[in-house]
Amino acid sequence: MERDDLLSVNIICLDIETESSEDAIKKLGQMLVENSYIKPSYVNNVILREKIFPTGLILDTMGIAIPHATPSDDVLKDGIAVTRLKKPVGFYCMEDPEKKIDVSMIFMLSLCGNNKHLGILKKLFSIFRNRELVELLRDSKDKNDFLQLLSKNLNIKGEI
Repeated sequence: MERDDLLSVNIICLDIETESSEDAIKKLGQMLVENSYIKPSYVNNVILREKIFPTGLILDTMGIAIPHATPSDDVLKDGIAVTRLKKPVGFYCMEDPEKKIDVSMIFMLSLCGNNKHLGILKKLFSIFRNRELVELLRDSKDKNDFLQLLSKNLNIKGEI
């Protein structure tokens, strides 16, 4: 199901600053475009979907978000772009769309099929339930460590 380049240091960006959730999605989208994962139009689809179906989640130690859009021909290859923010930004909560939460890590999915979305989301949720693992991701010193940790726990070989 997964490709070897689903995760790559080229689409991981640690400790960036963003103005808003939309700005964060655009920055992640730009990384995906520059690395030939998506067409630019996919980014707008993610922003629109986020307004209707928010993806913010409150974990024990922080808020995370998993923005994505319905698979379409805008996705060129499967990928998960990740950012860890210097300062949290507000995303609306998946469980309570009226509630805005502070998000510190964002995992933007670009996947070709619905079945892949569900499989990857299940794997990500299992990671998010592991407080120690989330803290290790939060405290990773560089992109390679972050990639290794995420790849190992998603059972996906990441490109280094």
